[in-house]
Amino acid sequence: MTRGDDLGRIVIPKEIRRTLRIREGDPLLTTLTPIDRFCLAIHSIVKRATR
Repeated sequence: MTRGDDLGRIVIPKEIRRTLRIREGDPLLTTLTPIDRFCLAIHSIVKRATR
């Protein structure tokens, strides 16, 4: 479980960051799905997939 702080920031657990190779400063895309789910994607992967 992850919690947000008073500025709206959330922590992505270290194991997930390591698995997805997310580094500090990497741009991340956030969206809400029609069924109210929060999705987070690595921007460079989304950019490559939409070419």
